[in-house]
Amino acid sequence: QEDGAYLNRFYPFTLLWLDPELEEAIDETFMPLHWTADGLNPISLHRSSWEKDGLFLGIKGGTPSNNHGHMDIGSFVLDLNGVRWAFDFGSQSYTDLEQLGMNIWGYKDQESERWDVFRLNNYSHNTWVIDEQPQLLDGFASIKAFSGDSKSPFTVMDMSPVYRNSVDRAIRGVRLIDNETVLIHDEFEGLAKRQSARWGMMTEAEIDLNRDQAELSQDGQILHARIIAPEGARFKIVKTDPPPNSYDGENPGTRMLAIVVKGNGKPADLRVVLSGKEITDTIVKKIRDLASPSDWSGQNE
Repeated sequence: QEDGAYLNRFYPFTLLWLDPELEEAIDETFMPLHWTADGLNPISLHRSSWEKDGLFLGIKGGTPSNNHGHMDIGSFVLDLNGVRWAFDFGSQSYTDLEQLGMNIWGYKDQESERWDVFRLNNYSHNTWVIDEQPQLLDGFASIKAFSGDSKSPFTVMDMSPVYRNSVDRAIRGVRLIDNETVLIHDEFEGLAKRQSARWGMMTEAEIDLNRDQAELSQDGQILHARIIAPEGARFKIVKTDPPPNSYDGENPGTRMLAIVVKGNGKPADLRVVLSGKEITDTIVKKIRDLASPSDWSGQNE
């Protein structure tokens, strides 16, 4: 209940009665390009415009232990030029899993068979896998800073509670650099020597790798990816078809763009730029000059 009005999950169906003949332009006061919300599943959404070929970036926080939850904390989706470049698989049929004798209802049980399912754990989401471990169910990732400033909108999320068994601190920042370019900026403290951490982005695009750069192609469009930091990091492709387990749903035409970094006991910083245009030295310098997400100014609005 909010201001005396009851809101429920069926409210979006009112769009079915939206008059397509309305000529009035979208009012960004009513339909903002940048929006965030707290609650059980904190999210932030950033858009370059409301045009279908515009840039759209969404990121999710919260906890995996919500009803029907996944280990997708920190996961993002990315659209540009009418193509979804970074996507989420969604769920797998519960019925199929139950027919195999699996108990997939242990939302709050860290050892539940639910979290062995590829589409439900963090191995298949656009987030981090540290030390090959699942995210922690009793952790909660909150949005620490948000800006809807059209010059440089961003969101900063503290993922430390869902990775606390592996690192002391895990911060993810996402930022629109311009109308075609986004930065995914992660920082860690306490990533010990010999610890490995994998950054991942699920995609249906074909991927051409070139060390710290990658070119993704899909539906006649191109997305450029480049690792700005750390020096020496390289992209790799992780196969998702066939899936890792016999009980996992098939994932034809999919793959993961990934980066694996090793800890050295010092604070770690990973910056990945995704853009619809060539990532020039000017963009690289701009990214390198940015502070880390924990130092980005802005308040939740």
